[in-house]
Amino acid sequence: MNFDPTYLLVSFAFGTLGLALFTWARSQARLLHVVGGLTLMIAPWFCATTAVMVGVCGALVVVLGLLLYTGR
Repeated sequence: MNFDPTYLLVSFAFGTLGLALFTWARSQARLLHVVGGLTLMIAPWFCATTAVMVGVCGALVVVLGLLLYTGR
């Protein structure tokens, strides 16, 4: 586990974003948002560096946004 303060802060930020998305989506019964929230909460566990985590989680947010924009 990496105890770098930047890594922990970025991991906390993406995890909190995922938790908020997951909680809201469950109350609205939106499956795509639930999956996106779970993915944002779980993804930081598998990223070794801050740059990789920002890239992976940023890509997840962009993909989720594009899917929602296209109406899927």
